[in-house]
Amino acid sequence: LLAFETVLFYLRDWYPNANNASLNHKSDDAVHKGLQIATGIGENHLRNFRPGMDDTRLRLTWASTRLTAEPQDTVYSLFGVLDLHLPVLYGESAEKALGRLLAEIISQSGDVSVLDW
Repeated sequence: LLAFETVLFYLRDWYPNANNASLNHKSDDAVHKGLQIATGIGENHLRNFRPGMDDTRLRLTWASTRLTAEPQDTVYSLFGVLDLHLPVLYGESAEKALGRLLAEIISQSGDVSVLDW
């Protein structure tokens, strides 16, 4: 969702979302507003996302309500968002994955405020 400039959403029956003929649903204001509400990600980041550790605490909150099949996958999804290169350790607990992520953020940025998100 964030990495791609062009996104098309489809309904369960494979018809385009909202009967929208747009070639990019991210540029459609109605779809865009729905994305903001559903994800909690602001307009600027949805339209002009760049991976990195600016606004780290904000980026961590994006994942805080995310539901994944495996709890640690929520943490792993942040690796790319924050532009961090960490190994994915299958079978690792979510707590250990989060600990590794926070340690890497602090190591690279020196910002210990990420512990208070």
